[in-house]
Amino acid sequence: MAKRQIPPKLCQSAAILSLAIALISFSGIVLKNDFAGRLIFGSTWSLVGIGWLGQYFHSKNTG
Repeated sequence: MAKRQIPPKLCQSAAILSLAIALISFSGIVLKNDFAGRLIFGSTWSLVGIGWLGQYFHSKNTG
């Protein structure tokens, strides 16, 4: 089964978007009065952003 190739630009854009959402969450713009929600939401988006960043570096090295 062949792996699908994701373009590096898409990975880079998704990583930037995910990390920006995490930054907005951690800053308290989205969930002002819910510290636990901010922490969970921001941590989740940070992990997603790091995953996309890893995909970006992997696609840059193989493509």
